[in-house]
Amino acid sequence: MSRMVAPGDLFHTMPISKLVFLLTIFSFRTFLGSAFVPNGLHPRALCRTPLKVPHLYTMPDPESMNLSSMLVSEKDYGELFKTAAIVVTLGGGLIPATISANSAMFKTLSGKKDAQEEIANAKPGESFDPTIGETKYRRYVDDSGAEGPLLPFSSLLFAAEKIPLVDIIAILGRIESVDSIADWSNLPSTRLPNVSKTDPPQWLPRRAFKVNVRKAKFKGWPNDPKTGQPIGGEDLKAAALPSISKKDPLIGDAALDAVFDTWAWGASIATPDKVSATLKLFKKSPSEVDLGAFVGAAVRGRSATGIAALTFIVIQITVYGSLFVAP
Repeated sequence: MSRMVAPGDLFHTMPISKLVFLLTIFSFRTFLGSAFVPNGLHPRALCRTPLKVPHLYTMPDPESMNLSSMLVSEKDYGELFKTAAIVVTLGGGLIPATISANSAMFKTLSGKKDAQEEIANAKPGESFDPTIGETKYRRYVDDSGAEGPLLPFSSLLFAAEKIPLVDIIAILGRIESVDSIADWSNLPSTRLPNVSKTDPPQWLPRRAFKVNVRKAKFKGWPNDPKTGQPIGGEDLKAAALPSISKKDPLIGDAALDAVFDTWAWGASIATPDKVSATLKLFKKSPSEVDLGAFVGAAVRGRSATGIAALTFIVIQITVYGSLFVAP
């Protein structure tokens, strides 16, 4: 008759070699988990002892592991693409080109331009400006020295310099009609190849307009059509008339740009149809100027340039925001 062995007596009756083997299996289960221990070598099966060993490591599910790896890979690819786009953008010259474009834009808004540079870059027979060589009148004038009040609402024109009312009077006092500012039928644009002989393009550059006005003869101080009084008053006329009526007067470029933009709306050239239509708005007669209508036309013309500049800035913010700011 066989005697039952208590669990506590098992280690007393078990050979040393088998005991070491069981301890080894038990250690593997403790540190690596039961997944690596065959069922036939399970210590519980061999010892019949209710031991509960904690699981320190559990093998992940292969399908979930592949899905996680794939998601991480897609995220990494997105970051890599974004980084590569930034590097290409920086190295490809977008930022230097943007800086150059912004510099040119602000230079255009200010109206400042070196006449000597224009002459150096001009080639004979390729310029639309008939006054390209008249450096005496092309020099940029930032201050004419005129005294008195400024042009009303001139701050809305965003000019580089102040615009004295006397400078505006000096310009409008030299313009009686559209033909006062150019010989439209003899402009270089009318001699372009393959253009209509009966209706050729008549393009007057901004700089040529400035030269022609400075060279033109002063016709008279304009009056207000509503009051019949001189623009700016009798006192201003008496003080400024001798200086602005002389030959080759000093007229600021900011004032000339303000007049030119009334019909050009920020463009670099003027055409006789637009000049004629605009003059009818504020030039009621050869000797009368509606100053309020002129200011309105100047603000509208300048706003076109401002809107274009603002649009360009918004486009830059949108592009760089999409590149450097995460959506």
